[in-house]
Amino acid sequence: MRFRYLLFVMVVVLAFSSSLFGGLSEEIRAANDITIEAMGRLMSASQVGSLISFLLLLVVSRFLSPHAMLVVGILSSSLALMGMGLSHSLASFAFFFLASSLCGYLYSASNTVLMVASDPAHVRRNIPLMHLLYSMGAIASGWYITALKEGVWYHGYLQIALIYLVMGIAFAFMKPPADTERYAKRPSRLLDSFSLLKERQ
Repeated sequence: MRFRYLLFVMVVVLAFSSSLFGGLSEEIRAANDITIEAMGRLMSASQVGSLISFLLLLVVSRFLSPHAMLVVGILSSSLALMGMGLSHSLASFAFFFLASSLCGYLYSASNTVLMVASDPAHVRRNIPLMHLLYSMGAIASGWYITALKEGVWYHGYLQIALIYLVMGIAFAFMKPPADTERYAKRPSRLLDSFSLLKERQ
């Protein structure tokens, strides 16, 4: 049960970290001397990075369990976020930004499997609840971004990187849910994402 609650917290943290790039784009451009055109190319390249991660997932999943993928994804994302906050050039920021896209996919690909395994009896409630918490976190992150704009922008990356580090260590020392591997091989269904509508049936 504690593993499930930690996954819910991590979804909110993810929502905050995902808002940093868009909300602080002007500050990032100024600090790293990045043009608008370069920012656009960087965004496109990040999608390519996500695609590469998707293609490599079948290979990675043969060597890492969902729990290991979660921990590696979160800890490596922590390093990438810290690198983005400390960058002072297009090259360094681009490197860590693309690394964040690659590492983040490991977390994204494993958190749903672990959520299902941690509480299989309530999967039709928990998966939509994860989406709801992400949306609420994204809304709340607006106030956080505003505070960063009025202060030191890169503190946002460093603060979120620290939270990622703490969460990654917490997950690393927590026993993964039973039968995780069995649920990792379970075919996903689109219905599970909208299953709150079916909960009473």
